[in-house]
Amino acid sequence: MQTRHEEGLLNGFLEFPGGKIEAEESPKEAAIREFHEEVLDGKEALRIDRVSAFKNYSYDYPDRSVLLFSHIGQMAQGTLAPKGWYKIDFERPLEQIKDKVPQANHELIIDLSRYFHGLMEDGSWSELWTPL
Repeated sequence: MQTRHEEGLLNGFLEFPGGKIEAEESPKEAAIREFHEEVLDGKEALRIDRVSAFKNYSYDYPDRSVLLFSHIGQMAQGTLAPKGWYKIDFERPLEQIKDKVPQANHELIIDLSRYFHGLMEDGSWSELWTPL
């Protein structure tokens, strides 16, 4: 997650890259496009064959509802800039950031934490995420 810099209520919150799905675009294609636009400044580094749907989430705010199509992916190490990223603590995923993350993302963070923690503990990550 990165700190969001924009006008509005979510300015300063930690958030995953994302955005709206464009016409004739699948949720997976939108996830890859948004990642390239927001994280990699348009550079192509995320391989589509290394991106999978994770889980869908819905959340109702007082003024709107959101549906999140979350995806996970793999890219070459060292592609991301080393600064500006927040690493999720697998043991206590929301402890330090609960007030810094939009409510719609709380369940997603907990689920991602459990998923990756399980992969790391049993070693199955090596089957899912073979080296590029």
